Order: sequence, then structure tokens, then C-alpha cells
Amino acid sequence: MNEKIYTIETFTVILMYFFCYYVASNGKYKIIVYCSIIFSVVFTYFVFGEFFISHNILPTVNFPLFCSSAIYFLLIFFLFSLCSKYGLYGVIIHSSTVCAFSFLGLIPPLNPLIALYYSYSSYLPQTEIPIVNLLILNTIPTVIFCNTRTLNKLIFISLLIFMISLSQYNTNVNHKKNIKIAVVQVGLYFEQHDSISSFFQDFHSFLKSNPDIDMVAFSENNVFTYKKEFNRNLSKKLLDFIIENNLNKKHHFFLSFNGLGNVNNVVTLYLHKEKQIINQKIKLIPFVEKEGILNKKEDITSNYFWFDRSLKNSIFNIEDVFVNTSICFDALFPQIALDNTNLTIIQSNYSLLNKGYGFERLQKLGGLLSKFSVGISSNLVINIQNNGGTIVINKDWKIDESLYLRSKVEPFIILEKNIFIA
Repeated sequence: MNEKIYTIETFTVILMYFFCYYVASNGKYKIIVYCSIIFSVVFTYFVFGEFFISHNILPTVNFPLFCSSAIYFLLIFFLFSLCSKYGLYGVIIHSSTVCAFSFLGLIPPLNPLIALYYSYSSYLPQTEIPIVNLLILNTIPTVIFCNTRTLNKLIFISLLIFMISLSQYNTNVNHKKNIKIAVVQVGLYFEQHDSISSFFQDFHSFLKSNPDIDMVAFSENNVFTYKKEFNRNLSKKLLDFIIENNLNKKHHFFLSFNGLGNVNNVVTLYLHKEKQIINQKIKLIPFVEKEGILNKKEDITSNYFWFDRSLKNSIFNIEDVFVNTSICFDALFPQIALDNTNLTIIQSNYSLLNKGYGFERLQKLGGLLSKFSVGISSNLVINIQNNGGTIVINKDWKIDESLYLRSKVEPFIILEKNIFIA
């Protein structure tokens, strides 16, 4: 990603975003509609690239995506036009309402200020409560353009700056711990190889040639699943293969399955020695991963998943490194509270969004949003992509570009990093 171009594009989108708030504060509804639609087109193209608008001779537009984006921005700008007249009270109501959309799992945060974390994280909120960070970001444009005295604005902005500066202060005394993680991009492997059996041979050879690996993490994928008999047998073969070769005694595994046993959900299976612990996907994509909007119980043979509230997700302590896991869409939604972890592993599959231009930026923006939402307390976030393009973000929000390029061609990659632990 060209940092200069990315910065120019980001600031262009942010200036348009602020202009829409300025227009909304004036309460001219026709202009609000025009600006909201234009901004939704620019912002959605910035995030999704050709998945939104193709570069064909006759361009095609992803109409459902456009409608979703336009409705969302129309809603938040119209809401601000109503709230702005109530001054700082309106600021609090508007910012809290927009946060609620994401907290309730209705839509991921669409605040372009999040894109600034890549280069300007030291000027942005980094409390260990992601929803508070989002609330502060949502408040910034609203307090600037709300209808209140300039002195009130200056006091409120000073308070925001004070909160941001406090969030940057870390009192923990840290020491380094070196870890070595094997990343397995399942989809990329099968793009390059036709044979199922060769996967197990190559995977075993890879682990034998790297015996000092601490953890092995798979991407979210459609190969290892209990949905169809062939894939169910393949999933069982993978587990048997690991156990029969005593690989689980040497390494900590974070496997990924679309359904496992009686659990009809996308899951992470932690496997080490005798331990087998399941973490499940919490937020399923409506009409894609679940039938409709509601969480409806589905059989394992169904085309859909469901979230079993009786299963609780776990944090893993691996030699004093606390590891949090998340799965693709889940990682885009900020929480009220997060456990304090050192490492966040996200198992993703963005391949359906790859239509050409803009996909690399989408992967990296998804990685930044994931760190913002579920990895804010971790000093290393790994967003494993199924078909290549794994994103690794350090505690300073910098993306490991060399590993990203390698991950686009190598299905098995080694990641060796220092983790800072208290």
C-alpha cells in the first residue's frame, strides 16, 4: 500500500465526511440528501473498490451495497441535523446512537477516522474499551458543528484531547517474549494444488522442518466443514492426522471449521495435548450465514449457521501469552469490554469480496478495523486470510508489508515476533 496515496485518499474522504456534518448542521434537507449519497459512493468505493463499482467498459454497481451505505449515511446525517440544535446534549445523543448501531451488531463502524490509525495512532483514542474509542471518534465532527457557544465547544474538545492523551499512557512494565507462529492459508494452498492428500504431506513436512513453532493457526475456510459428508470426513482426517502424529503435543493449534460435531457454527478449535476448546462466531452475516436477521436454530446439515448462547468463548494462556481469537465478520464490531490480551488471532475469508482493484486496501482496512474493534489491547494482531494476504499489525498500528507480500504466494508462512507482556 502506497502510504502517500493512502493518506491523500483518507484525508479526502474525511474532509467530505466533515463537510456532510457541516451541511447537516444547516438543516437543508435536499442538500443533506445529495451530500449523503455522494459521500456514500465515495466512501464505499474507498473501502470496497471494484467489489462496489467494476472497472468494465460498462461499469456495474453493487446496488445492495450502495443502498446499505446510502441509507446508513442518510440516517446519521439526518439524525445530526435534528440533534445539532440541542448543542452538546445533541452531540451525546447522536454519538451514542451511532455507536449503538455497531454495538448491537447492526453494522460495523463506518467512521473514516479509523483509517487514520495506520499513520496517526498517537493522536487518536486507544483506551482498552473499544466502544469508548468509537464514541470519541463519533463525537469529534459533531461537537465541531453542533449549535452551541464556541466556548462550550472548546471546553468539550479540550476534554476529548485530555481523554485521548490519557488513553495513550501505559503504566505497565513490559518484557519481551519471542513467539513463532505458523499461519496456514487453506484456500491459497488449494488454489495452487489439486490433490487433497498432498495437503497433509506438505503440512507435515512444513511442521517437521520448523520444530520450534509455538502455535499453528488456520484461516477460516470452506474445506474443513461438517456440512457435507466428504468435507466432514476430511475434517475428521485432519484431527486424526494431528493427533496420530503427536503434533498436538508439540504445538498449540487454532484450527477453523464450518461446523464441528454438534456445533453448527463457524468455530475455532484450540487443540493442545488433551485440551480441545471451541470458540464460536458470535455475529453471523444476515441472509448469508444465517437465515434472515434473527438467530434461528439450524441443523448441522443446513446451509445456515446459528449462534449457541450456551457456549462461551475462551481466552488462552500459552506460556504467559494471553491469546484472543475472533472470526472474520466478528472482528469488525467493537465491544464494551475486552479481556487484556497480548495476541489476537483473527481467522478470515475475504475472498468473496475480491473483484480486482481495491481488494488489497480492503484487506488492510479490515485489519485496522479488526485491531480497533477486538485487538486494541493486544500488541500483535494477526488477521489470517484464506486465499492469501494475511495482515499482521504491531502495537504501533504498522502493517508488516513484507509478510503481507509473502502471504499472497506462500500458503504456509512463519511469523516470528516479539510479544510484550507484563
